[in-house]
Amino acid sequence: MKHDRRISFLLQTLLAVVLMNVLAAPALAQTWSTKSSMPGTRYAFASCVAAGKLYAFGGYDGNHIDTVVAYDPGTNSWSSKSPMPVQRTDAEAVESGGKIYVMGGQVGGATLTTRVDVYDPATDSWGTPVAPMPTLRTAFGVASIDGIIYTVGGTNGGDLSTVEAYDPISDTWETKASMPTAHSHVGVGVINGVLYAAGSANGNVSFEAYDPATDTWSVKPSMPTTRFVPGVGALGGLLYVIGGATSATLNTVDVYDPVTNAWSAGPPMPTDRYSFGVGVTGGVLYAFGGATINGEFTTVSTVEALSTAQEATPGELTSDLINLVRSFTLQRGISNSFESKLQKVIAALESPEGTAEACDQLKAFTNHARAQSGKHLTVAQADQLIVAATQIRTMLGWE
Repeated sequence: MKHDRRISFLLQTLLAVVLMNVLAAPALAQTWSTKSSMPGTRYAFASCVAAGKLYAFGGYDGNHIDTVVAYDPGTNSWSSKSPMPVQRTDAEAVESGGKIYVMGGQVGGATLTTRVDVYDPATDSWGTPVAPMPTLRTAFGVASIDGIIYTVGGTNGGDLSTVEAYDPISDTWETKASMPTAHSHVGVGVINGVLYAAGSANGNVSFEAYDPATDTWSVKPSMPTTRFVPGVGALGGLLYVIGGATSATLNTVDVYDPVTNAWSAGPPMPTDRYSFGVGVTGGVLYAFGGATINGEFTTVSTVEALSTAQEATPGELTSDLINLVRSFTLQRGISNSFESKLQKVIAALESPEGTAEACDQLKAFTNHARAQSGKHLTVAQADQLIVAATQIRTMLGWE
């Protein structure tokens, strides 16, 4: 039964990408697991996901820092990256078009900035700052939808309802419809092209959704729990609002379902925390870093992962991919040509130094699928194989 759940999860992922129609399937058993800790503690940092990796930018570890670290779920390991051009605390980060934009926040923990820096994960390098944010702000929400970056709420001395959109191609900003309620220290998540905003420093539990297609906000059912600086992430068609603080830090989880427009309780996070990083990749939600307030203030380095499906290793996913190939009606020679490459992937993964070879074989597999598209494979079948192989390469840390 465990193997069947993995196959089901893989096929759901493939169909979602190929058909461009994400289906919110019923959640499977949800469990938290502990991953490798961050290299050092930090909180109030900017975080995002790019190319399947989690990134943490700056923040506070007893000092205001400019360091950058990245987590690779495929290897369960952290690595140091090029430091930011300037230190930032309570800034925000988001990926768009393969680049990461780090924006706003405080420099040195005191001076607000509108600066927007651009980081290229592929080259581990920083470019020239782009057009600054129109509104000075810190502790705001940020999300990318169809390549456009939206900045939501925040504070510059008072709570803000301001919403602005940045187009990386034209390097321009545009003012959008304001939030119904001003929020600072707000978290946001995106489901099916709609942005959801949750959490605030002022104790309100209002919960609102923004549709960029119509530039309109709608008020949703209030959050069950008051949360200051929670983590927010979208997983499996649901919005998870995690941790945060009231008079003490929380480990509870509230889950919002856009289909039923209702909240439910999720599995508690092992570590209570606030002002931490959240990232979703590979069907898993990660909570990392932050701080706890239980009698005293303590920054943390713990990393915990929430999965709504059984996590599979790259080798197990490769075996699932072999089964997918076998499910197609192919000539024996064509089927064998695909399977032989995948068997080489499995053999390479069993070697301590075999990651590079496995990725090379997966690349050869995808190239072969492209060559056979419209010939021995239908276009849809080729797309399924390419997406699945690319997912495994991403887990292994290769683009």
